[in-house]
Amino acid sequence: MAYLVSKILPSFPILSIIYASCTLGTIFMILPHDQVDGTPVPIVVFRDRPTAFHAFLISIMLSFTGAFSASLIQHRPRVERFCRFYAMASTISALAILLYATLFGVSGVLI
Repeated sequence: MAYLVSKILPSFPILSIIYASCTLGTIFMILPHDQVDGTPVPIVVFRDRPTAFHAFLISIMLSFTGAFSASLIQHRPRVERFCRFYAMASTISALAILLYATLFGVSGVLI
């Protein structure tokens, strides 16, 4: 298991995670918002799902933080690997949340 992780992690592009997280965070902040339970939620994807939107934003922020830390910490390989891992995990969770919000409509049924 450790051999597989050590072979996969260095090949994963950290800069693309940084660019994607910045772009997605900016795009979802610029989209038109609706007030749901007192919090702004984009009406395009996360309509009536404020918790999914907030989980998406937290995942995006964690992926940016992990990727940026991994790109800065290169003299400590264990810390860099840990930052790469949680950047990848946060990116995958953000994409899963986005896929969930996109595929399932407001009523919770597959569109």
